Amino acid sequence: IVKYWSGAVGRAYSSGNPVWSFNKDVFADAGRLDLFNKAKIETALAVPVFSGKSSSTPAFVFCCYSFVRTGSVPFVLKFVQQALKLLWGGLDKVQPHESVGEDIWRDVAPADLG
Repeated sequence: IVKYWSGAVGRAYSSGNPVWSFNKDVFADAGRLDLFNKAKIETALAVPVFSGKSSSTPAFVFCCYSFVRTGSVPFVLKFVQQALKLLWGGLDKVQPHESVGEDIWRDVAPADLG
C-alpha cells in the first residue's frame, strides 16, 4: 500500500485526486528529496486511474516529472485524466462524437492517439 505522505504518487493514490505541483515538500518525500534535487526535478504530475465507476482505489497512478517549474494548467490536467480513462477503459467502449461516426472510430488504435 502506498503511504499518503509518499510524494506525489502517494498523495494521488490515497486521495484519489491528481497532484500537479512544483512544491518539493508536496511531490518528494524525505527519502527521495536528495535524488530529486540531484536530478533537478522541478515539477511532478501524478494522476490516479480507476478501473471502474464503483472503484474507490486507483488501479494505478500515472506520474510524470519535469525539469521545468510549472504550475497546474487545468485544461491540460483534464485532458490527461480523460485520455488515461479512455485508454484504461478500452477504446472499444468509447462512444464517438456524432461528427466522427462509428465506422471511422472502429479503425482507431491506441498508437493513432499519440
